[in-house]
Amino acid sequence: MRFLYLVILAFAFLGCETKNPKHFEISKIKEQALIQSKKQELFVSNNRVLLIATYLNPIKNKHVNPSKEQILINIYITKSKKVQLEDARINAKKASIKKINANSDLAKMSPNYSKWSKYFLIQAPKTNSRNLNLKIKIHSSEFSLDFPREALN
Repeated sequence: MRFLYLVILAFAFLGCETKNPKHFEISKIKEQALIQSKKQELFVSNNRVLLIATYLNPIKNKHVNPSKEQILINIYITKSKKVQLEDARINAKKASIKKINANSDLAKMSPNYSKWSKYFLIQAPKTNSRNLNLKIKIHSSEFSLDFPREALN
């Protein structure tokens, strides 16, 4: 009788297994975005700020403009719903800041996409420097991230 219970239990567990699990597959764009991403965490006035920056230029996608330096910013602040992105610079040059809707295809390119995050597109003129340095100011606190070009291309 024990043997019969063991066989039934084994079939129950094996019956739930899939040979090709779809939930572990990652799209090529998300994979490239993950490789091009940097993460930084900071505490600002009792709020945990999580910043994920994704350098978009090496990613082949219709939303990426290769004639500009583009970085997608994903910001999550634990206790605050409002995000103030005050300033952005790429290699010390002033960059434009554009707020992106969290439901847009561009925001969904973020490897850590969440509907609770705020998304921004940072754009600056194309540069030929070996390193890309991003400095942004959020709620009067400065973040700095470096993207080494030789490793990216």
